[in-house]
Amino acid sequence: MLLLGCSAGGVKNDTPADISVLATALAERVRGDLRRGEIDLFRPASIVVPHANLGRWVCLRLAGELGIAANLEFPYLEGALWRALAGGDALPPRRLDAAKLQQVIYSLFVQPALRDDPAMGPAWAYIGGGAALADEWPPDAQRRAWQLADRVARLFLEYECQRPEMIAAWLDDRLSDDATLDPVMQRWQQRLYHAIFRPAGWRAQTLPQYCTLPQYRATIEFSASPADARPLYFFGLGHTSPFHLDLLCDLARGRDMHLYLCLPPTAHTGAHELLTLWGKSSQQMLTMFDTRRVDKSRISPPPPPPQVLSPPCGKQFAGSLP
Repeated sequence: MLLLGCSAGGVKNDTPADISVLATALAERVRGDLRRGEIDLFRPASIVVPHANLGRWVCLRLAGELGIAANLEFPYLEGALWRALAGGDALPPRRLDAAKLQQVIYSLFVQPALRDDPAMGPAWAYIGGGAALADEWPPDAQRRAWQLADRVARLFLEYECQRPEMIAAWLDDRLSDDATLDPVMQRWQQRLYHAIFRPAGWRAQTLPQYCTLPQYRATIEFSASPADARPLYFFGLGHTSPFHLDLLCDLARGRDMHLYLCLPPTAHTGAHELLTLWGKSSQQMLTMFDTRRVDKSRISPPPPPPQVLSPPCGKQFAGSLP
């Protein structure tokens, strides 16, 4: 079950109160789940946060609300979703994250496999080594190749979540039909992605036990009775891709997913005047909550304002949130 607890998304001085309300609601949920035995005292409860600073602030707030905050962990979104997928897998693959994918891409750059591919011209021009082998590159070419591998690795992971149709076309060894994309830039990225992820490609040759989160999700059959049915809590997440939200809905078939977001309380009906002030990415996320499989009858109303003051460090940090 996917439950969305939201607080009125204000601006300027309203924001600290809103995030404090969410922290109070989260504390009450954790307290109730402990009483009902839904949280295993011998395993850490997971509260997914977008960054470490917010995780520390939430930990302080929970300690203030509950008297103690122990046996908690604050993973990031992709790591938490990967663990949730792998929980019922006897032999789960290993996660191909941006750092590991950067190494895969760089190792392919220094191989002769794509040297004679004219589509790779822009990449070789940036690296500065032309079509020469890596040991013939100028001194700073390897540094540029490493930097380019980092940038491309992050783009490939983003494309898999945000542009699945384009990725499907690339794996079929063709370009996307999107007319807004530069065909020259798309062609060399397509050649590189295809060389890595096609069957028997460079990833299969070098790291066959690794895959990305979308690739792993495509192999999973979801169960209404997962091996790990403990609730997951998500606090203060920003923009979420369609892939991640669909995966949350799939996982929610067998376990509770509690989302605590600073959103307009009527965002799911599109009737809040602040919606226009949130920016394009936040508006898109609200639209996704409307169009995905979120049961509107289970969306939690905004909790009442807290009766206690936020800790000084919490108020200071919350005031910096948009």
